[in-house]
Amino acid sequence: MQVYFAFKGEMRKLKDVLEQERRASGETIANFYDARRNAPFAFEITRFAECRKQMDYLLIEAEKIVEDLDMASENLDHVNSEAT
Repeated sequence: MQVYFAFKGEMRKLKDVLEQERRASGETIANFYDARRNAPFAFEITRFAECRKQMDYLLIEAEKIVEDLDMASENLDHVNSEAT
């Protein structure tokens, strides 16, 4: 989860910079956040999207781990109840 929060922190910083620049430029959200149209900030826009994808992936993986732990716990409870 440390990696998740690292990405979240990076996203927050990128969003703050991007939003400040967007407001200063007077651009619409759609135009500003289109990396193909906004070459000066294309790297930051792309990085923001990559961070979001990584965070989504990490949450999915964490959910799988929790589900596996829940299933293992249920199986152990079942085995213990049969033993008694």
